[in-house]
Amino acid sequence: MTSKLNRLIIDYQSKVAYGIDLFRQKIGDEYPLNAWGRKALPQKGFLNKNTKYSFHGIGCLLEFPNCEVDFDYGPQKRYDGFDLWRLRIYWESCKDDYGYASYDEIVVDFKQAIKKDEIVTMEGTTLYFFKEF
Repeated sequence: MTSKLNRLIIDYQSKVAYGIDLFRQKIGDEYPLNAWGRKALPQKGFLNKNTKYSFHGIGCLLEFPNCEVDFDYGPQKRYDGFDLWRLRIYWESCKDDYGYASYDEIVVDFKQAIKKDEIVTMEGTTLYFFKEF
């Protein structure tokens, strides 16, 4: 995997993890979909004065001052999954270009990482995860 793609994915996952931590601080749970489903948490709101959230389906859009991340929960309530669509939202919204001149370059690197079996899908989801050895 290219270092550019690796850094993009890790930064995306870090932002999601930060958002999950904000949910944990706000409601005491890292799986806020349950709270939303019970109507204990509104579909849209703020996690702090700078971070907005909006639930959808099995995921959430987090809007930070300098970027947006959209994530879905995967198997076993995992939130570290990603795909090209989600990486594109993040890449287009953040101030760091990660060395990519275009989204097409990300697509090429992503497909190579799949081909090299560096990122894989899990049963029951279309999200990708770093391969666990």
